[in-house]
Amino acid sequence: MLDIISIGSATRDVFLENVPFIIQKNKKSPTNYFASLPLGSKIEIKNVLFETGGGGTNTAVTFNRLGLKAGIISVVGNDPSGKEIIANLKKEKVNTIFITTNEKKATGYSVILLTPKGERTILVHRGVSNLFNKNKIPWNKLKSQWFYISSLGGNVELLKQLVDHANKNKIKTAINPGSLELKAGFKKLKPILNKINILILNREEASKLVKKPYNNLPLILKTLQKKLESIIAITDGPRNAFVIDNGKTYEAQPLNVKIINTTGAGDAFGSAFTSGIILKNDVDYALRLAILNSNYVITKMGAKKGLLKKRPSKQELKKVKIIIK
Repeated sequence: MLDIISIGSATRDVFLENVPFIIQKNKKSPTNYFASLPLGSKIEIKNVLFETGGGGTNTAVTFNRLGLKAGIISVVGNDPSGKEIIANLKKEKVNTIFITTNEKKATGYSVILLTPKGERTILVHRGVSNLFNKNKIPWNKLKSQWFYISSLGGNVELLKQLVDHANKNKIKTAINPGSLELKAGFKKLKPILNKINILILNREEASKLVKKPYNNLPLILKTLQKKLESIIAITDGPRNAFVIDNGKTYEAQPLNVKIINTTGAGDAFGSAFTSGIILKNDVDYALRLAILNSNYVITKMGAKKGLLKKRPSKQELKKVKIIIK
């Protein structure tokens, strides 16, 4: 039996470093800025890095490195990228028997454009990464203590089926839903969220889910605590992270590290936090583990290179400062 099965996307990631963008303020952008390049020009790029990514693969690797027997449910194409993803997972000793190969379409592909300061714009081709087919999931073979569910490409019905299957078979669940699932709204998602053990969101996602102002974090946390009974973990980019559990709020400060690239930070946080709960059923320990994993991953290029290689020592864990309210 596996300790945990990670369910989510698998992609081929290409990082282009030091792209000489011209940054311009523009209210039409969700971030209030546009990154521009001269049209028709040939622009030299010094460094290109090929990696594997996607919420399913990133989290599965963390689980296995932290000592859990991990498997993955995902979809890849029958192409070099898909084969590279599977080979990489096998190298990390992740169980790949539940990966489906789509013979007709290509593996998901992302091009990450990085400025000299580490800011990024991502061009995404979803490919087959979101084409989960419930009929190809061997439900009766999913023997695991936990499910970790990340983005399913907006397939809320599959999310419901996975959580219902978990409940029926006494499998615990942690979910880090993607933006497409969250678009369904809290009313539709609440029956699902009421059945899970851990919910992981970033601040923007949490704000949209409960329809509270982004700049009023205390209200967001209070609303989530009132509406849900699960452990709730909220990340806030380079700022503090928060966990709500049994009426207590845990607030953790990030480490002082040099940020190279933030791709995969959310996956690193969520998977390490869930690992900590599985290993010790201790929120304080889990949050320390999550901060270390997510802070280390952003010091390296790619979504996996900086991940913890093994469980950290007590001395490393003490680097993380936590306040309990």
